Amino acid sequence: FDTVRRLRGLSSEEKYYIKTKEQQEFLLKVSNIPNARKMDEERLWLNYLESNGILTNRVLDYGSFHRHRSAYTLLSWIPGMSVSDVLNDANNDVCLQLGYKAGTLLRQIHKIKPPQRLLPQAMSRVIDECIFKFSCDDVSLEKYPSMNVFLDYLKKHKHIDLHEETYSILHGDFHTGNLIFYDNRICAIDWIRGACGNPIDDFVRNIVNGSENPAFASAQIDAYFDGNVPESFWLELAILTAIHELKITEFQFPDAKNGEAFVSYQHGLVVDQYNSMQLLIPKYYSHT
Repeated sequence: FDTVRRLRGLSSEEKYYIKTKEQQEFLLKVSNIPNARKMDEERLWLNYLESNGILTNRVLDYGSFHRHRSAYTLLSWIPGMSVSDVLNDANNDVCLQLGYKAGTLLRQIHKIKPPQRLLPQAMSRVIDECIFKFSCDDVSLEKYPSMNVFLDYLKKHKHIDLHEETYSILHGDFHTGNLIFYDNRICAIDWIRGACGNPIDDFVRNIVNGSENPAFASAQIDAYFDGNVPESFWLELAILTAIHELKITEFQFPDAKNGEAFVSYQHGLVVDQYNSMQLLIPKYYSHT
């Protein structure tokens, strides 16, 4: 090998960039066996996406080692730059162009027929379950006071009926850190949270994009809806954002302190962008 470099991240798996002396590049993911199920699911997603013409990492090899106590997946490496890094030095026009590419990609992903078809759970039931679960979590409520803001918002909309029956493939963590700009295209990597469900869920992490680059985040939404964003989208996004902010409090982070800092930071972004959930449309959206 010429280079083996560990990559940073919040997930429980370890990631390594590998470059051989023959200039071949790979991504290696390593996990202990109890957490290997997520890697197996991601591998299946990547194969399914490739078969449907979506550019992302290809699965080259996978298996176990260390007497079956650890698992690995070897993936192709996608050259290029993280969209997050590209946006750092980009002018407004470039930010808009990249945002449109991201929104077009997300719409393309959501048009793929899901590998399994399940009836989506009614939004009112999801809200009720969330309220019941997190209203009783006194430890988290004391640690993260913003949870009360999200719970109050869900209680206010617990009887909402959006008549939505859409069901799509979800990336699950669609933000600029998981997008690569390569060959004048954008591709989504890190499908460890891939799932099937409500397509609006894939806009929840756009709050991060919006706080860092409003032009990109706004263009992503405009491109997805061809410039005609329905009002129901904003209400559904606000509800799903509140649900997401409650659920991240129970994520299992490799480092507890970093995890708590991440949750507090994320809650702060949402409270600011939605003005403590008093706004229907977050501040970052350029057409507000």
